[in-house]
Amino acid sequence: MPLIEQTLRQLTATLDDLSALGQMQGAALDQAEALDLEELVADVLQVLEPQQRAARARVTVDVAARPVVSYPRAGLRTIVLNLLSNAFKYADPARPGRVHVSLWLDAGQPVLWVKDNGLGFDAAAHGPDLFQLFRRFHNHVDGTGVGLYLVNRLVQATGGHIEVDSRVGEGATFRVYLGLR
Repeated sequence: MPLIEQTLRQLTATLDDLSALGQMQGAALDQAEALDLEELVADVLQVLEPQQRAARARVTVDVAARPVVSYPRAGLRTIVLNLLSNAFKYADPARPGRVHVSLWLDAGQPVLWVKDNGLGFDAAAHGPDLFQLFRRFHNHVDGTGVGLYLVNRLVQATGGHIEVDSRVGEGATFRVYLGLR
């Protein structure tokens, strides 16, 4: 019976994630609005507080380059939520988590950085598969493989793209080019 219950939980989580995927892809087309990025990150961290505590993670934020960005609210919140959630979920249990969120400008385009010191993965080997639906590289924690797919779709819908650097044992850095809407 436990195997059936576990399978049902995983199926329910997958269906919930797919439902959220459909809703969020629609949100990517929402009107862009001026968003206080530091405030948005603080709101997301409040939601993720239990995961942050479990990862023993310290989060620093530096958005001085552009404290206000123009982006659809639900889309940017989902991007930040997924990237921070992953940073906490894949923290290295051997050390306290360190996550740095920053925003830089590249030729006037805002680039959101989320850098962590977690478990990392072999980006050179898995890079092309990273944003595929249901793709996962760590199986020791729960997940459905929808989060990064959703983040990528949201970013692409606004004309942006994502770059990732990661090595096993060295954490990961996600650079989200938010697009020029």
